[in-house]
Amino acid sequence: MSRIPTPSKAQLCEDVTAEYLSTAVPGYGSVTYDKGYRVKDHQHEIDMAEWLHRTFGGNIVLLKESEIKNQKMADLLWNNKLWELKSASSINGADKLMQHAIKQIQDNPGGVILNVVEELNLSQLEYQLMRRIRRSQIGTFDLILLSKSGLVRILRYRK
Repeated sequence: MSRIPTPSKAQLCEDVTAEYLSTAVPGYGSVTYDKGYRVKDHQHEIDMAEWLHRTFGGNIVLLKESEIKNQKMADLLWNNKLWELKSASSINGADKLMQHAIKQIQDNPGGVILNVVEELNLSQLEYQLMRRIRRSQIGTFDLILLSKSGLVRILRYRK
């Protein structure tokens, strides 16, 4: 696939889907739970962790919610990097969710898994997300885009 137009030369976005798929070892590693993780409240996160494990492999730890009021935590640790899961039904909604997700993975960024639950213009979505990322304080991280049909693509953002 081709490079996606960027709003700034300081911002690079590349499609790394082939890299992920070529290095995948489906089923390798394990899915575990952080001590105190409440399984019954997080089926979506568990399903996504199991999908990651089946698709790419690796060690995945589902992280419990913070016990500090208003402190947000990433959803999981995948191969020792923080990952956040989000579902969006609009481009503006995805933009706002990305803003929150970046804050949650800022300290040890792995990436964001964005499940697009409605038919959206992917070029417009990617452009809007690049604008959001450019305004953020995060360096390099990956974005896994999913839709109802499964994996769409994986993008790597660098400043």
